[in-house]
Amino acid sequence: MRVYKEAECEYCKGFKLIAAKGLCRACYQRLRNTGSVEYKRVKNICEVDGCEKYVVTHGLCDKHRQRLARHGHLEQTRPNDWGKREKHPLYDIWKTKQRFNKSQSICPEWRQDFWRFVKDIGDRPSDNYRLMAADENLPIAPDNWHWVEMVSYTTEEQKAYNTAYMKKWKEGKPNYDKERTLNRYYGITLDEYESMQEAQDNKCAICGNEETALNPRTKRPRELAVDHCHNTGKVRSLLCSACNTALGGFKDDIKLLEKAMAYLK
Repeated sequence: MRVYKEAECEYCKGFKLIAAKGLCRACYQRLRNTGSVEYKRVKNICEVDGCEKYVVTHGLCDKHRQRLARHGHLEQTRPNDWGKREKHPLYDIWKTKQRFNKSQSICPEWRQDFWRFVKDIGDRPSDNYRLMAADENLPIAPDNWHWVEMVSYTTEEQKAYNTAYMKKWKEGKPNYDKERTLNRYYGITLDEYESMQEAQDNKCAICGNEETALNPRTKRPRELAVDHCHNTGKVRSLLCSACNTALGGFKDDIKLLEKAMAYLK
């Protein structure tokens, strides 16, 4: 049985077991295999045609390895214009407009093809211009768009401008806030509310009287309140302010209401 002795390898200078010719096992094996004790790392090239990157595993470079693991094939999945759209000055406008609905959104043709959008729009006059729909009732399209210059004002001028703009905007959409509130809190439309109002002859579903509480801003009677179940969210009927407040005070608890009836009797 051959016994190896520990000594300093003549090549790597490490204190290791000497195999032969004053070399450790690793250096001696390298000498036998390659004819030289020098360490030369051999890197294989990726098997994919045209790729000159080094192999990481299974004959593939890291890029093609990840593509195979993610998509199950080695074909290119990114579009040819990858990275070019993001650097275009109109890209942020095109991307932002896709998040809006109705008048501030862009048409399907532009939504699907960024470069057609660029071709139809042309250059932006300056950073002070915004892309808007010519007809606010329709989405932005090749025949329905224009650039609007954003005018800078002082504080007082800006406040006066915003006030006048919102007043004009609300005159064109008088029921916007009401419809938004009905949909947000009760899940009904303005048409559904008006249908309930007509069915109840504009009277409270409990006391049968018209609303008498006044709106402090308009000094006119308030509109009937929408009564709904706080557990299920289901809309029940329209109530006057007094009856709606009373139900809320009793927390819609039938047993508590029965005790109140017994107390009154």
